[in-house]
Amino acid sequence: MTSKTIKNEQWYVKDLVARIDNGEICKPKFQRKRKWDILPKKDTDPSERNYIDFLRETKNSVHPITFGLSNGKYTNIDGNNRINAICHFVKSPFNIYPENYELITTYIDILKTQSEEIPQNIISKLCDIFKQMSYFDIINFKNLKRYFTEIIKEPELYNHYLKPKNDEFEPIIEELQKRITNGNDRFDLNVTINVNIFEGYLTEELCNMFAKINKHTSALTAKELLASTLFTKNNFIIKDKMFDMELRKILAQNYTKLHNCEGESLQLYNFDEKADINAYDFIIGTELLMFNRCKIFNNKNLGATVTGLSLLFKVFNAIYGGINDEFNTDNINDFIYKITRAIEICKKLESLIAIEDITTISNKTFDKCHKTLTSLNTNSQVILLLGIIGNVNNSSISDKEICYSVIKCLLGHLFIRCVKSKENREKYYKYDLLSLDNTSGKWVRELFTKIYKEPSLLNTKINKPIMSEIIDILLSENIANAAVDSAKHRKSRKFWEGILIQSYFNIKMPLLFLNKSYWIEHIFPFSSTIDGNTFIDIDRLGNIIPIIAEINNTRGAKHINEYSKTPFGKDFIKHLSEIIPPVRTYDRIITHNETSTPRIINTTAYSELCSANEKTYRDTFLAQLFPN
Repeated sequence: MTSKTIKNEQWYVKDLVARIDNGEICKPKFQRKRKWDILPKKDTDPSERNYIDFLRETKNSVHPITFGLSNGKYTNIDGNNRINAICHFVKSPFNIYPENYELITTYIDILKTQSEEIPQNIISKLCDIFKQMSYFDIINFKNLKRYFTEIIKEPELYNHYLKPKNDEFEPIIEELQKRITNGNDRFDLNVTINVNIFEGYLTEELCNMFAKINKHTSALTAKELLASTLFTKNNFIIKDKMFDMELRKILAQNYTKLHNCEGESLQLYNFDEKADINAYDFIIGTELLMFNRCKIFNNKNLGATVTGLSLLFKVFNAIYGGINDEFNTDNINDFIYKITRAIEICKKLESLIAIEDITTISNKTFDKCHKTLTSLNTNSQVILLLGIIGNVNNSSISDKEICYSVIKCLLGHLFIRCVKSKENREKYYKYDLLSLDNTSGKWVRELFTKIYKEPSLLNTKINKPIMSEIIDILLSENIANAAVDSAKHRKSRKFWEGILIQSYFNIKMPLLFLNKSYWIEHIFPFSSTIDGNTFIDIDRLGNIIPIIAEINNTRGAKHINEYSKTPFGKDFIKHLSEIIPPVRTYDRIITHNETSTPRIINTTAYSELCSANEKTYRDTFLAQLFPN
């Protein structure tokens, strides 16, 4: 049995860098990627430059970097940011101290003053060569000729362009060497790094050490800490072999993306698709699979810098009462079944609210619909997902019923969020189950468990009368705001408007027309003028219709009849007969003249028609959302 020892050593910077260059130090699976910025954004923020400044001043790292040692290979347990800062300075010192490169630009300016003009591509090449000089290149620099002919093997550059100005470079390199060494202090030879080495320890023990080192600091997020605390939790078997295969594939992709971040100095961990999957891998991989298949849920909280637990950690905790010893074979396979069924239901849910159609409108008017639908914070997503899974447990509830309970809850929340008046918005918070922040207190955890056990709570808050009231407030605010801002410019259509129009379009249109691209346009042309000083909102929702692109292109600002002159326009228009007025009504409101822009001649009739159309949009949407 290998004995365990803990050694305290001091390495010079040159020793640390040499071991990294020789591949003797690697980054373990549970280690986080580097986080520090190169240059400080604030004086209080950790950065590579601040750390290098500290080392150059103190000549000692003070806080040790921790490694495990096994079979001659070091595993970095703590200090990844510090290691990267040191390596970055040694390999690219101008990145850490960009002001030092100004000395080089002084020399480049001297070159440009030569009687024979140097081509721009040569100037650019020389700049790149100088920028790539390492710390060792600078301190060991003898002269331009040796550097270009022997070190980087570019003798032609020296002979043709640099030789005439060789002497001018000497004072520049001397000043650069002086700055980079603080006079005579060699960073690689005079700065010592304190090192703790745990030799003879198992990977699991090193993982626990990593967690203990970071547990009581703010260095790790809750999610990053789980990567180490759940490292050894792998005593389970995934019975669904197809799921297991997909999980391993996506984990391999994720670890490649996670560890291969720009600027990492250490040899990186590569996920072995044949290795055991631990509890952390299982949850993260399952999240990735779900996000790939469900547009309604998003992966904005997958990043390592995000505080708090991610979506499925919270869901797993609510269902099984913990995220530690609860990762066993029974729970894992039960969770796979529940998530797989939830994904199936989410796909049906997305179809019902036409999330695909909303994102493919040809003029991108409603791009924000998709963004808003997927803008929920993690806690709101947890509630929806737990509501779905809780209903899955009840075999007497159909998938469609589950979908509608989720849609009511989701759209109720998003519509309330669109209300501009704070007073009106707060009035409806009591009906909004999703108005939670991303906190993780006891009350929130208890609410999650309650939703899972009583999923009917999803659709008991938002009913048809409440939703109708919310829409009426939104319509009223739209008109009031337009009156204040009377400048004539096209509105950016709001999320809730897009949902109402999309709902109407999906119900009224046959499949033939649903599969075409369409635009959002005006019944009465946007360019219309108005008699007198009366204000009307020409861009209000009641004057908006969805029009197939092929038809819309033929009209411009002409009469509404132009739509019917296209090959299939007449058939299309009849499906919008509730919204598009008959010609007689249309002509009572607006007049068209070939020599001038169309003119609204009856503002009262215009407003009445818009109000009626808005009511139609509202009622059609409510009938679809509350079919019983």
